[in-house]
Amino acid sequence: MGSQISNFVNKNKFYEFEKEVRCLILLDNDENVSSKSVEVDLNVLIKEVYLSPFAVETGLLEVIEFLRDKHNLNFTINKSNINDTWL
Repeated sequence: MGSQISNFVNKNKFYEFEKEVRCLILLDNDENVSSKSVEVDLNVLIKEVYLSPFAVETGLLEVIEFLRDKHNLNFTINKSNINDTWL
């Protein structure tokens, strides 16, 4: 199972400064569900969002600002210093 979840818990060393928190919930084998809802307070979990320098061109910045305002969230939006050319 370790190799199956490694993509979810490991990230590139470049992003280490982000101090990202990831959460995985393992269900018991007797639970016959494909997903599970977990209630969280996003204002506690999200302090900052980093966007690719190319995000402004894609309209993603406006989408994130809209969702932040619509749901009364209090995170800041920062432009990443990494050059994500895959966008």
